[in-house]
Amino acid sequence: MKRILLTVLIALVAGFASAQTEKGGWMVGASVANLNYGLTDKDFSLDLTPQAGYFISDNVALGGQLLLSVYSPKDGESLTSWGIAPFVRGYFGGTEKGKFFGQGNVGFVGSSFDDETTTAFALGATAGYAYFITRNVSLETGLGYSYSKAKDFDGSSNLGLNFGFQIYLGGKK
Repeated sequence: MKRILLTVLIALVAGFASAQTEKGGWMVGASVANLNYGLTDKDFSLDLTPQAGYFISDNVALGGQLLLSVYSPKDGESLTSWGIAPFVRGYFGGTEKGKFFGQGNVGFVGSSFDDETTTAFALGATAGYAYFITRNVSLETGLGYSYSKAKDFDGSSNLGLNFGFQIYLGGKK
């Protein structure tokens, strides 16, 4: 049964997948290993950031992403974070095997720590490289900066190195 489902999924993706970063296409993927070093609190975290976007023109996508994180800071208390952010991503340079990209996002994040929940405004920017292992699947790495500020708390700044993938569907025929 699993083989049949996998075969059907591959056939559907192959049938709809015809472009990389062309107008009218979609990108779906995630940063699956986002390693952060906190500039303000010196903690490390590991995140998952699924995202989807639509190419409004060649090499320019608009979309949204979820921000999910669970980690234990230096003091041992568990911290859970979540968020949602629209983004804009532009691809430039490179070839069909790889392209550089820049991405910016603005959104809201929330966190639960020691039975206290807060929400904050968040900004982020990432510069990276997408290496296409097939015409429609890329592996990505990027270096990003994020800033969040809650009403009653000091702002938080982070530098992040992320690794992920994207699947590109549709586009011009």
